[in-house]
Amino acid sequence: MELGSKLHTLVVKGGFDYDVFVKTGLVCLYAKCGGLKDAEKVFDDIPEKNVVSWTAIISGYIEFGRFREAIDMFWRSLTTGLRPDSFTLVRVLSACIQLGDLSAGELIHKYWAESGMGRNVFVSTSLVDMYSKLGSMEMARAVFDEMPEKDIVSWSSMIQGYA
Repeated sequence: MELGSKLHTLVVKGGFDYDVFVKTGLVCLYAKCGGLKDAEKVFDDIPEKNVVSWTAIISGYIEFGRFREAIDMFWRSLTTGLRPDSFTLVRVLSACIQLGDLSAGELIHKYWAESGMGRNVFVSTSLVDMYSKLGSMEMARAVFDEMPEKDIVSWSSMIQGYA
């Protein structure tokens, strides 16, 4: 944290504290070093947040076991017009698993299906994993069957769900 704070000071002194990429890097740095409050402050100061900055703070909440806040932050990001990417969806689905919140996972699945983002093996596999771990093998199988492309991880998730 001490080194991170020094780096943050250099960023400010160098005039780079308004760059979204630099600030997002600071969010990641603070979240990974145990400074979630500092990560939140930096995140709140980003004037034009992008998908990477939103995913960074969501991931920070997940790393600290604050799964409900991660899911809430995901919904908040959507109100800004953000279009999340597959990495964001995979992260927030992992928070649903940790909370045992099937209804939130179903809403995220519905959002993804209606978003026109297309099928993605990573999101589909995360949905299979979520549904199977939260007791809905029928939905896990339905998602699995609809996957146009399956890899070793998706097959393993389905097998593990049945096990």
